[in-house]
Amino acid sequence: MSSSQISNAKTLLVFAFVFLSVVVIYNATFILGLLNMSYKFSYGKVYVQTTFIHFFLAIFLLRGYPPSLRLFIICIIIPIIIDCLTFFNGQDLVPLRAPLATIFPILGTALAFIYKSCSKVKVALAFFLSIVFLFVINFYVVPLARKSMIAKKTPIVLKTIANSTFKTVDGKWVKFQDTARAPVRLVECYFVGCPPCEDKAHMLKKLRQNTSTISVDIVMICAGKVSKWESFLQHAAKNVTPGIIYLYDVNNALDSITNTPMASFPMEFLFLGKYENSISALGYDAKDSLIIYKKKLGQINNWLGKHYSQKE
Repeated sequence: MSSSQISNAKTLLVFAFVFLSVVVIYNATFILGLLNMSYKFSYGKVYVQTTFIHFFLAIFLLRGYPPSLRLFIICIIIPIIIDCLTFFNGQDLVPLRAPLATIFPILGTALAFIYKSCSKVKVALAFFLSIVFLFVINFYVVPLARKSMIAKKTPIVLKTIANSTFKTVDGKWVKFQDTARAPVRLVECYFVGCPPCEDKAHMLKKLRQNTSTISVDIVMICAGKVSKWESFLQHAAKNVTPGIIYLYDVNNALDSITNTPMASFPMEFLFLGKYENSISALGYDAKDSLIIYKKKLGQINNWLGKHYSQKE
């Protein structure tokens, strides 16, 4: 074999190694994150893991090959192709999986190349800027993107819920629109054993005590795909509160949103009338319970004031 043929063969072997590594590890990082979501999927953690995976993958390759543009392209081209497919077969994941997630394999690979070929000062600066970048993405960009994604889908989810049939604690089948008829409706989606769902349930009980049962319906919908019917019944019996309706999602009406990693439990949809005003909320932090309670109560009273003033 000629030297050029050997070089091409080595390139193909490196490409095959990177391809297998990235397809298995890169995708596994996301899949395991989803499977272990419990109640909240953290894109920030996955981005950090992805950066480290590609950093060490590139470091391993650079032990046998000098830094070059060809090697850099080989390291980043596979995750770019994988993520670009999201635009065709996984648009619910845009922009969190693509193009945002695609930045981090490139970042990890670039850091490895900088580490191998630049001075200590440049390496330290690159790592510092990368940490700052990861913090900004995790604590600002990701929450903003998730909020935007869920806001776009909220009207569709609300209409799905409104036309869906659920099971009551008595075992009867009811339509949501026949169960909740008050001007303002608060729908809380949860599953049994979810810690933040339990924390938020206490706040909702307090909210129930301070709102009119004629003007506000509070409906708790348990995700049947996650919680068993028996678990739902036990949980509802233990937390029975006058004016709070418990429903069980047997037919997986919530799948249109819970199947995507944009979702967190608990999920809340607060809306007025026939969805002319709606607010969605993801997750819950018990430390901010008083702030959330006051904000929610203020929003409900504001909507009710507008609703009744329009009727007069």
